[in-house]
Amino acid sequence: MKDNSSLILELWERVQRLENEMELLKRSIQPKGEVKLDLKSTPRDNATQGKRDTTKYEFEGKIYGKSRLVLAIVKAYVKRYPATTRTDLKRFFYTKLQGSFGVVENKEIAEKYSDYEKRFFTKQEDVIALSDGVVFVCTQWGIGNINKFIDYVNKYGFSVTTKNFNPDFFDQLLNGDHRRI
Repeated sequence: MKDNSSLILELWERVQRLENEMELLKRSIQPKGEVKLDLKSTPRDNATQGKRDTTKYEFEGKIYGKSRLVLAIVKAYVKRYPATTRTDLKRFFYTKLQGSFGVVENKEIAEKYSDYEKRFFTKQEDVIALSDGVVFVCTQWGIGNINKFIDYVNKYGFSVTTKNFNPDFFDQLLNGDHRRI
């Protein structure tokens, strides 16, 4: 078992490594939020096939994966502001926070996608009913968009912290495996 000083040193080194890696990721983002990585020419070796970022996040005392974290925050927002309309919600959680599908989408629009049940939370307990209709929360979250979302909501008083950072995933990114971005 490690003593506390070695554990603190190890954690400090991991934080430093994370900050360096995040800086590299920030440099790879275009002004419009598009990643400028050439995914088609990325070499892939067998050692990283099937690997994915499994980082967990804490919000309001519970631990979540990326998609469920977003759902919990949207629900918390609606609870905090019960008079919220679909327009209000879509304005606060603007589309570019997620990317192509947006953070939330009106049920009627989301259902036009043939695979909407994969792209949005559609189970009864996950849909969000507002005074002017129902919205679905997008499930399409990864390392390429979750940090922007977390930074944004933290600015508005939603305290999200990373619980178990997965450093191996970032090693894969830096060594050429960009499939999961």
